[in-house]
Amino acid sequence: MKRLPVDHDTRWKVLITVLFKDFTAFFLPDVYPLVDWKKPVVSLDKELNKLVGDKFKGGYVVSDKLFKVYLKGGGEQLLLIHIEVESSNRPNIDKRMFVYFYRIFDNFGEVVTALAIFASDSLPKNYNRFEYEKLGTKATYEYNTYCLKDVSEEELLASDNPFALAMLAVKYLNLTKKEDELRYDFKRTLFRLAINKRYDHKKINALLKFIRLLLVLPEDLENKFIAEMKDTYLKPEVSEYEKRNAQMWIDGLYEAVYGETVEEFIARLEREKEQAVERAVEQAAAQAAQKAAQKAAQQAAQQAAQQAAQQAAQLENVVKNMLTNTDLSVQQIAQILNITEQEVIDIKVRTNGN
Repeated sequence: MKRLPVDHDTRWKVLITVLFKDFTAFFLPDVYPLVDWKKPVVSLDKELNKLVGDKFKGGYVVSDKLFKVYLKGGGEQLLLIHIEVESSNRPNIDKRMFVYFYRIFDNFGEVVTALAIFASDSLPKNYNRFEYEKLGTKATYEYNTYCLKDVSEEELLASDNPFALAMLAVKYLNLTKKEDELRYDFKRTLFRLAINKRYDHKKINALLKFIRLLLVLPEDLENKFIAEMKDTYLKPEVSEYEKRNAQMWIDGLYEAVYGETVEEFIARLEREKEQAVERAVEQAAAQAAQKAAQKAAQQAAQQAAQQAAQQAAQLENVVKNMLTNTDLSVQQIAQILNITEQEVIDIKVRTNGN
């Protein structure tokens, strides 16, 4: 079965933006301690697009990021960090980095720290510098680089920074371009490693999303993977730690797989229920103008009842899944889903009865 192409730029853009502090610590360890992290980090992507969008075919490259950070020591001293993520060795990287440098410097008049990340198995010519010489005029521009091919799997596994696992995911991606079963095994391994790192909700959610959407599998294997992850990680161990963090694990995995937490899922069901009732009422009003008001109201009531029944069935399925696939108590489930314990008990009785 054919796989969808991997959208490297978007995957990186999201992960870098959400976990920029971890990104800086991993890729720019000398810069990290200089930054005053108590002050906000400012994204300058729009400004970067205006500066260089006219220079390169296709305009703004999504994975090119520009941030403004404040340094320790007081004052408004700025540090502009340019990020270049190269996953396919686009041509003239040295020239592009130099153009970015002089346009950013000319526009902002501040120190520019540039970084190019090379995530492929090979490196382009002049990957780490731009050099120019003509008629006695010379210029050399060097910038920071990170070359994944030079980093071992053992080094990445030894790090607790979430970007180590992100780079390991890219390394596994490069190794499994035509091997779906091996990619499945690597993807499962990465999920296990990420969860075992005990990252907070923000980090685990961003990282799991990155891994899942980067290591694309054929539909049948992807469905199998999701089912295995739900069966493995939506059943917290009966320990005090897991009891305290049951909500975090459920939300993190649900959001990584489905794009929303359990709480958001229930809220969406409530909104859809309200919207369904509103639509039914509006439809009834329109029909009442053409037909008998009583008949229109009955139709609207029936539609609302059917839609409400469907919403109730969806909620019951959520409860059944949590009863079956987790070790959460009736009280915990009721609190998470914002329903009464009696409703959970009733569903449990019906489930056991079937």
